[in-house]
Amino acid sequence: MRDDDPEGRRRDMTAATIELSCREVSDFLGAYLDGDLRPDERARFDEHLAECPDCRTYLRQYEATIGLAKDACEDDEAIGAGIPDSLVDAILSATGKAPRRRT
Repeated sequence: MRDDDPEGRRRDMTAATIELSCREVSDFLGAYLDGDLRPDERARFDEHLAECPDCRTYLRQYEATIGLAKDACEDDEAIGAGIPDSLVDAILSATGKAPRRRT
């Protein structure tokens, strides 16, 4: 069990597992992106990605989703230039936040 997985959900990739399945890649994706895999685990993960276009696509989509989620949590700068100020102010007001100050 790992310190960052107190419930023991993350299992180790054992040496008995020669090739990773797509399901295992999905299970370990967060650890892979966080750099938390041991070198031998990462090597097998990379080998699977090199051979599996579906998992490469899934990885790219996962990374894009994480990026969008981070962008959504940014301050007003993440709000697109094409969105009318009145719409942004209405949404902020409805959520109990103060309208943006215009510069």
